[in-house]
Amino acid sequence: MKKQRGAVSLLAIVTVLALAALVVLYGARHVVLEHFNAQAQQRYHVALGNAEEGLALASKALELDGSRPDSPEPTRYTLRYQENEDQLRVISTGFSDNSTVSVQRTFVRDTATPPPPSSSNAMQINHDLNLSGSIKIKGGKDAKISVDGDVTLNGSIQGVDTLLATGDITIGGNQTVNVLGANGNIYLRNGEYQRVSTLGNLTTVDSARIGVALARGNASVGGRHIDQLQAIGEVNVTGGASSLGSLEAQGSVTSRTSGTISTLKTERNLTVEGWGGVMNAEVGGKASYNQNNSSIKVRLEPGLKVPITPPTPVTLQRVRVDANDYERLAHYHFSRDTAGKILVRVRSVHGIPDGDYRVGKNANNHENYLCRTVRSDGRCDSPTVGRLCQGFSDWNRCLEVDSKGNWVLNGESLAPGLAWFDGNLQAGNGTYYNSFFASGDILNKDRHLVYALNYIGYAGVCANAAYPGQYPTDYCNTHTQQLLGQTSGNIAYLAGHYQDSRYIGGNITLGSSNTVHGNVMAGNRLNSGGSTVIKGYVTVASQGAASSNNWGGSTTIDLTNLPDSFKPGQPGEGEQPEGGGSNSAAYRALPGSWIDGGGEP
Repeated sequence: MKKQRGAVSLLAIVTVLALAALVVLYGARHVVLEHFNAQAQQRYHVALGNAEEGLALASKALELDGSRPDSPEPTRYTLRYQENEDQLRVISTGFSDNSTVSVQRTFVRDTATPPPPSSSNAMQINHDLNLSGSIKIKGGKDAKISVDGDVTLNGSIQGVDTLLATGDITIGGNQTVNVLGANGNIYLRNGEYQRVSTLGNLTTVDSARIGVALARGNASVGGRHIDQLQAIGEVNVTGGASSLGSLEAQGSVTSRTSGTISTLKTERNLTVEGWGGVMNAEVGGKASYNQNNSSIKVRLEPGLKVPITPPTPVTLQRVRVDANDYERLAHYHFSRDTAGKILVRVRSVHGIPDGDYRVGKNANNHENYLCRTVRSDGRCDSPTVGRLCQGFSDWNRCLEVDSKGNWVLNGESLAPGLAWFDGNLQAGNGTYYNSFFASGDILNKDRHLVYALNYIGYAGVCANAAYPGQYPTDYCNTHTQQLLGQTSGNIAYLAGHYQDSRYIGGNITLGSSNTVHGNVMAGNRLNSGGSTVIKGYVTVASQGAASSNNWGGSTTIDLTNLPDSFKPGQPGEGEQPEGGGSNSAAYRALPGSWIDGGGEP
C-alpha cells in the first residue's frame, strides 16, 4: 500500500515538473517571438519613414515647379515615376535591413489656376450690371465688356468696342459702341452703334442710330436711323421721322414713318399708316398703303423668300475665381494658429528657408521681423531671418488682426511677393509691390497704392532697397536681371474661395480716388467708392450670393503705357526661375495613397 502511494506521488511530481517545463518553454518561445516581432516592427517603421520622406520630397518638388528629384546616396529610399497619359504616379520605396515598404501618390498637371481673360476682354462681369455712373476704357484695342446677365446703362461707357450680354441690354445714356450683342432683348434710347445683334427683340427710340442690326425676334424702330435691318420676326417702324437704308423681314412690316426706307423686303404683309415717306418695297403677301403717295413703290411677289441667317448666341467662358487655387504659390502665407497668433509660411524667398515663422521684434526692439519663436514680450526668441514689412516707424506694427478677425495692413510696405491671407483683408496706407490674395473679402482704403508683381517689374520685386536680398526666387533671375513673369503676377487683388460647394467672401471694395496697378478679380462683387482707376483687367465672377452689380461711381480701366512685363490678358512670360522649372509645369496631388509592406508594387 505504501509502495502504491509512493508511485502516485512520484507520478504527480513528474507531471508537475513536465507542466512547468512546458510553461518555461512556452514563455521562452513567446519572448523570442516578441523580440522577433519587435525587430520586424522596428525595421518596418524605419523603412516606412524612409519611404514617406522620399514621397514628401518628390511631392513638394512636383507641386512647386514640376521637377522630379533623384534617389539619394547612400540609398535610404528609391523614387520611381510612372506616366500614364495626363497622370504621373510617384512610387517611393524605403529600405531598412532586409525590409522594404513602398508608398505611392498620383498627380495630375495643375490646371486649377483660372485661365486669364482674353486679350480683349477688359471687363467680365457674371450677373447683372446696372450702371448709373461711368466706365471708361483707355488704350484698349478692341476693348470688350462681357456680362453674364442683363445690362442696364443709364450712365456712360467710353472707349468700349464691344458690349456682350447673355441677357438683355437696355441703354438710356448716350453711348458710342461699335458692337452690341445679346441673347435677350436690346433696347436703345440714344447713342451710336455700328453692329447690333440680338436673339430677342430690338427696340430703338429717340436719337439711337445703328449701322447694321440683326434681330431673331421682332424689331420696333423709333430711333433716328438704321442703315441695314434684318429681322426674322415682325418689324414695326414707329418713329414719325425714322429712316432706314434697307429693311429685310420674314414677318410682316408696319410703318408709321414719313422718313425714307430706301429698300424693303418682307415675306409677308406690308402696312403703311398715314401718308408715308419714300419707300421701295418687295412684298410676298398683301400691301396696304396710300396709293396717292407716288413716293411709295411696291412690287408684289407671292412666295417671296427673304433669307436671313440667325444671329450667333453670346457664349461666355466663366472665369473661376478661387484664392485657394493660388495658395501654394504664395511667398508669404498669412494664417493664425489655434491660439490666434499670426503664423507666416514663407516659400521660395531668397535668404529665408521655407517654413513657418512668427512676427516679432529684432535685437534692436524694431517691429515686423520674421523668426521661428517669439517670447511673451514680443521679442524674437530665435534669430531673425528677414523683414516682413515696414510700419510708419521701426516701432510701429504694419500687420495686425482686429477684433472681428480681419487682417489689417497699414504702414509703408510689405516684402515683395505674392501675399495670401486666410480671411478678410483691409489694405490701408502704404505702397505695396505685391499681388494680394484673400480667401474672404478685400477692402482697399485710405492712401493704399498697389503694384502687382508683373507691373512693377524687376527693380521693385527683385532689387528692392527696403528688403535687400529678400526676393521671390521663382520671379527673379538675378543673373540676367530679368523678371520671370507668371500669370499670378498680373493680379493686384483676388478675393473669395470655395468651401465644398459653398462660396465664401469674394467682395472687393475699392476706395475713392485709388489707382490699382494690376488685374482685379472679385469672386463675388466689386464695389467702387468713387473715381477709381484700374491699370489692368477686371473680373467680377458673382460666384456667391451676389445681387446685381450697381455701379454709380466712375471707373476707368487705363491700358495705356503699360510696362512690358505686365500683360493683363495673357499668361506671364519669362525664363526658368533660379534652381527650378516654371510653375506652369507644376502638378497637383490626387486624393489618396496606399502603403505596401511587402515590397514594391
